[in-house]
Amino acid sequence: MMLATIRMQRIASTGMRTLALASNDNMKMGTTVHFLAALTAIGISDALCEVLGQKEEQDGDNDSLVDGNTTSNSVSVYFDTEYETKRILGSGSFGVVMQCVHKQTGHVAAVKIVQDIEESQEEVQREKQALECLERAGGHVSVVGYKGSYYHNDFHYIVLEYIPGISLHSFINKHHTLDPTWSLRLVSQLASALQFMHKADVIHGDLKPENVMTFVSCDSKSCSDRENIKLKIIDFGSVSRKSQPGKPGTTTTLSGTRCYWSPEVLQYQDMTPAMDMWALGCILYILISGRHPFDLTGRSSEDEILERVKTKSLSFLSPLWNNVPVKTKTLIRGLLENDPNRRLSADQVLAHSAIIEATKLIN
Repeated sequence: MMLATIRMQRIASTGMRTLALASNDNMKMGTTVHFLAALTAIGISDALCEVLGQKEEQDGDNDSLVDGNTTSNSVSVYFDTEYETKRILGSGSFGVVMQCVHKQTGHVAAVKIVQDIEESQEEVQREKQALECLERAGGHVSVVGYKGSYYHNDFHYIVLEYIPGISLHSFINKHHTLDPTWSLRLVSQLASALQFMHKADVIHGDLKPENVMTFVSCDSKSCSDRENIKLKIIDFGSVSRKSQPGKPGTTTTLSGTRCYWSPEVLQYQDMTPAMDMWALGCILYILISGRHPFDLTGRSSEDEILERVKTKSLSFLSPLWNNVPVKTKTLIRGLLENDPNRRLSADQVLAHSAIIEATKLIN
């Protein structure tokens, strides 16, 4: 059963959700008029379009680049002067993600445009701070790159690396199920990204197939797509910083997709890196079986899934699992361990024999 049949309902959150930083949308942009028309066409509220239109009529003195230590008070750089918008890639409650091109360099990027209203402020600030933190730490090949941010007339512009691919969710729908070796190789990329993020004290908080992009890293027609599929984690709108001993995490308002929340998060405990590792276990299970580990029929409601997460044991009863190596199932069990203190860390995943064996032929 394809992943599309899995009911992975998301709760309402305070910010927008990137649908995909992909290249399969034919809607072309280029002017503010086209931008506003596109917003209306995809269902963004008329009120948002009206606000955008009113702001564009102003002189734009508040349009500034905010990047690293640069503040809106120290530099005035117009987003429209730097970039040309091309087309819409995704939409959400308070804004859109668009493909854009840097006018001087021709580099393609993705810009996340979010209205600066009370409901979105906390999430936007968390996301920018986390992305800046990860860039200062050197960035990671499997984490979307951060190019900087602008603020203009009550709208935030977060400029990100453009990824010409499809979401892992769409990738799974296309392939249905993957063999264990291929699945482990893909998961090893995500584990490496989580290792980097967690060492930088960043917890993603909403890891799921929809928030992972897939793309082919080799341009040559002779190279194997399978061996050159790369992953990148996107959408840091639910991000948190690591909890310190005796202190709560910096995120007090939980957001994200509850079907990938770990048992302790469902019980309103602090967000920790173990939350991301649980989600990684769900992803590995889905890659191999095409089904959520707590929705084996693909017909369960969100409440039913969450109840199983809290009360049921992990199952490998499907005949599909008969040919899956024991060490792979052991890895999944270690990731879907109910006790966060015993759950495998990113370091432990990368050192696991199943991962080492699956990746040794391509390293």
